Amino acid sequence: MIIRRRRAKKERAEELEATDEELLEDDAVADEDEDHAADAHDAADDNEDDADEDEEEDEEPEDGRVGPWDAAESYPDVERFDLGPVRLPVVEGSEIQVRIEDDQVVAATVLHGESGLEIMVLAAPKTSGLWDDLRGEMIKGLKESGGKVTPVTGTFGRELIAEVPVEGPDGRQGTQHMRFVGIDGPRWFLRAAFSGRAVDEPKQAAPLEEVLRGVVVDRGAHAMAPRELIPLELPREAREALGLAHAEDQPTNRFRAVRRTTSG
Repeated sequence: MIIRRRRAKKERAEELEATDEELLEDDAVADEDEDHAADAHDAADDNEDDADEDEEEDEEPEDGRVGPWDAAESYPDVERFDLGPVRLPVVEGSEIQVRIEDDQVVAATVLHGESGLEIMVLAAPKTSGLWDDLRGEMIKGLKESGGKVTPVTGTFGRELIAEVPVEGPDGRQGTQHMRFVGIDGPRWFLRAAFSGRAVDEPKQAAPLEEVLRGVVVDRGAHAMAPRELIPLELPREAREALGLAHAEDQPTNRFRAVRRTTSG
């Protein structure tokens, strides 16, 4: 399980902030854009339902534990959609899309309203996490590709608010406003990407943040290289819906909707 204590988070955040800012010293990102992204994110957290830090702490379990959770530990018993290594809490009014590359399910996206939350998991070393290194690599990669990125301290620790270069259906280049979160677990790493209104609007982000807090990761005991993608597994009903299973396979999970998306 992931254990976060606020005092430790604040001390660690100061160290990480200095490291992240060093990566941006030579960046061509305009100060105005960075300030806007950071201020919008911080203001959103401060204003949601007039909730202050004391109220927020009251909502956490008494022992200080919050998710995402490791499958080997005890965790809250709620209805979840089983994707093998990842179990996603079921949220009313949401649907799930999967991203398939080379016949592997590499990520799952929970759609809720005008927002999305994409989740993928990687194998991680036994003795250290990946987020500090991967975050630096993402900052560098976004800069080199013409994107913009601002490191912030958010709900899940050190996060990135970014303008990610994308190509539209008509071939035109554009950007997508996104919020990246990294969670280091025992021998696994979870990367979450918020999109749509959830990036800057706390009320829109709240249902998807609850999904993220309730995720259960089942890394498995088999050997994997650090950073190796852990493919997700579709239940039989979903495989049949996507044409990936025989009709005689019996469904094992209930789900609202699963759609297949492939990378271009």
